[in-house]
Amino acid sequence: MTTSPKPVPATPTIRPMVLIGLGLLIDLVDPALNGWDLLPDWAGWILVLIGTAVFARQLPSRGLMLTAAAGALVLSAALWPPASIDWLKDQDASVAWSCTLPAIAWAILYSLALSGLSRKDPGASFWWKYIAAMNAAAAVLPILVYGGGMASLETFMFVLGWLGQLCATVFSFLHSRRDWALVPQPA
Repeated sequence: MTTSPKPVPATPTIRPMVLIGLGLLIDLVDPALNGWDLLPDWAGWILVLIGTAVFARQLPSRGLMLTAAAGALVLSAALWPPASIDWLKDQDASVAWSCTLPAIAWAILYSLALSGLSRKDPGASFWWKYIAAMNAAAAVLPILVYGGGMASLETFMFVLGWLGQLCATVFSFLHSRRDWALVPQPA
């Protein structure tokens, strides 16, 4: 008499890209009341930091990603009060750009890490490389716009930065169930 094999229980997994996608969505949407951001960017960066901490266990760039996410969290918290935003508006545009560098650095590292993780999924890997390139261009273009006097590129720079964040948000949700995106729960 033969017995059927016992089913192997599925390893519980965590989907950190959902947390990261939610955090990026909060950062992307900015409803305001009396100058206060009702969905504060720092709340989004808390989710991104948690998702990165879980996800980055398997990534060689973990330390850099966590540092960049923490820097973005600190800067977004410092810039949350309306008085800080007013102060920033009175500064040179390059100061505002420099305040975005930790967030852009995190986005580039995140996109490159995912392009590496998704190597066996060519379509996903292509998109993550493309998103990394958009974010890298958004990081570098202000040097040309503000430092090089190429003001005609300013609209393109803003659109590219916004698209880089939007694509990272959307693809974080879209790819969150892929095998390479799942993290086994610690025992």
